[in-house]
Amino acid sequence: MNTVSSYHILSKIFVLSQNPELRLVSRNFYDVSISNSVKAEYLISKLGRANVFDFNYPNLHIKSKLLNIEGVFLKVLQKIQTSDSSELKKLLRFSITKGWIEVAKYLVHNGADIHADNDYALINACVNGRLNIVMYLIDNGADIHANNDMAFRSACKYKLLDIAQSLIDNGANIHAEEEYALMNACIKDDLDIVKYLTKNGADIYASHGDALSYASLSGHLDIVEYLIENGADIHAGNDLALFRAFGYGHLNIVRYLIDKINDTRFFLGEILEIAIGMYGLDIVKILIAIETDINDWVDYALIYAIEFDIPDIFDYILDNCMIIQSYIDKSFIQACINCRLHFVKILIENGADIHAFNDEALREACRRGGLDIVKFLIEDGADIHAGNDKALRCACVNYELDIIRYLIENGADVHASNDEALRQASEMGHYDIVKYLIENGADVHASNDEALRQASEMGHYDIVKYLIENGADVHVSNDEALQQASERDHLDIVKYLIQ
Repeated sequence: MNTVSSYHILSKIFVLSQNPELRLVSRNFYDVSISNSVKAEYLISKLGRANVFDFNYPNLHIKSKLLNIEGVFLKVLQKIQTSDSSELKKLLRFSITKGWIEVAKYLVHNGADIHADNDYALINACVNGRLNIVMYLIDNGADIHANNDMAFRSACKYKLLDIAQSLIDNGANIHAEEEYALMNACIKDDLDIVKYLTKNGADIYASHGDALSYASLSGHLDIVEYLIENGADIHAGNDLALFRAFGYGHLNIVRYLIDKINDTRFFLGEILEIAIGMYGLDIVKILIAIETDINDWVDYALIYAIEFDIPDIFDYILDNCMIIQSYIDKSFIQACINCRLHFVKILIENGADIHAFNDEALREACRRGGLDIVKFLIEDGADIHAGNDKALRCACVNYELDIIRYLIENGADVHASNDEALRQASEMGHYDIVKYLIENGADVHASNDEALRQASEMGHYDIVKYLIENGADVHVSNDEALQQASERDHLDIVKYLIQ
């Protein structure tokens, strides 16, 4: 059989051997048709020595078919006997990928460099799960620590425990690249690898507890539980595990971590707004269900629901929690700040004190322009004169003319605090308010004509003119109005005052 060398004869054999019936014509014909040596000779004869292993050579069906047989591949190697280092490297990679241990041995024995490309051969064997080749390469001097123990890290990455164990038995560094193997197993949800690594000494505290935070980020509750049960610091990295569970929507892990922490006071103030913003009512239900102390977080949750107008969270908290009076009152004031009349009414029904903090709710409603809330509060008994009629002054500062009208119509004192409302409106340049206040009896001379002096200083020409037309003393305090206008280059006011 080994004397068959004519390309014509070889070709004939392969053509005829495609017919299974013809292969049984004779024993000799059958033996020739299955001989690896003959197949190797055929490939070399047909393609030429230079092209047999040329992966860029036009792909012939018979070539790809025959070279996928380890015995044929090995016979071709033995017949060609290449010594080119780059080709040997390429062929070694191919044989390792295919899992051909005998081919790999032949190549190494005949000069293939197992250390080429930073011991890529060993890494390739690990990636492809070729334990027998891994052991052969190690026995023949492969550097197990090459590229920061990438061989070991790759075995763990691809969940190949038998290879990982063999590498550790031969001295691989389980801590390489800051516990990369453990971190990756936590990300990939491979509990078996995590258990294996920790039992073999991997450091779950490395990199500020990143193993736990990575498992949390990736949503792997089983690994989170295992790490904590084995001593992982639940607070590592300023509660990074909890932050990441919140951030990536893993509410089952959030529930577990909060339940384990069992003390929400030190972190919920910082992250609850983020959590509610992302998960809404679900996170509130979790906090209530695991029986956290609601006083640690409920005020944040209520205020968030008010600020962003989220009735389902607001209603659920009121229906399911016993809330202390100060939180009810604080939320009530916040509802006035945000002009949420529907929340204001509900909180009043739930016991909010309309007079809390010296009627701050009314002042905030006036400051924010919530006329409907102002009307509701006054009709419900809010003290319009609280803080020496500060509600009126708040409305004046923020140019809320409709509210000013309503307050004065309901008895607000335009002269409170020595006509401070007029002085503030003049300083702020609110002409319509100045006009309305004077029409309703405000004293232009209050505090030594301060309204005129403030308007001049700030450059409000129309107000200066209106105040003087209504009796303000242009010469008060040694013509201070003129001095202020002149110093600040308000030339239109200077000309008017001189006239």
